[in-house]
Amino acid sequence: MALLAQEIHPMAAHTDGGKEFKLDGVRRVLFQLPELLAAKARGENHVYLVEGEEDVLALERAGVVATTWTEGAWQPGQKPKWRTEYSQTLAGWHVTIVQDRDEAGRQTAKDITADLDQHAPCVKSSKPPKAKTPETT
Repeated sequence: MALLAQEIHPMAAHTDGGKEFKLDGVRRVLFQLPELLAAKARGENHVYLVEGEEDVLALERAGVVATTWTEGAWQPGQKPKWRTEYSQTLAGWHVTIVQDRDEAGRQTAKDITADLDQHAPCVKSSKPPKAKTPETT
């Protein structure tokens, strides 16, 4: 059975065997971090940074390295959800940010680029091609 992105829930496990579905006190890492680190060990140096786990999985099926972060995009004026430790993880990578085609996607890409520029040797932002709709096919 394939794991769908909607089935991924943040969870904190406790030493007594209990668990909570929240992120307080939980170290956040980039999605597919083990795969990202394995790709770096193989000498890969380019990663696509996208909004959402489903996009990461689609890009991986296409044979490229991709990742995303927890909590998604943010609107202008909101506190960014991107963390400097994500940028530190991507130090040395050439990063292409694939921004969503909305205001939150533009703001998110702008803020992430500003932080990544301090860590990654090459950061660029791009928009995905416009999706076909039933009216345009």
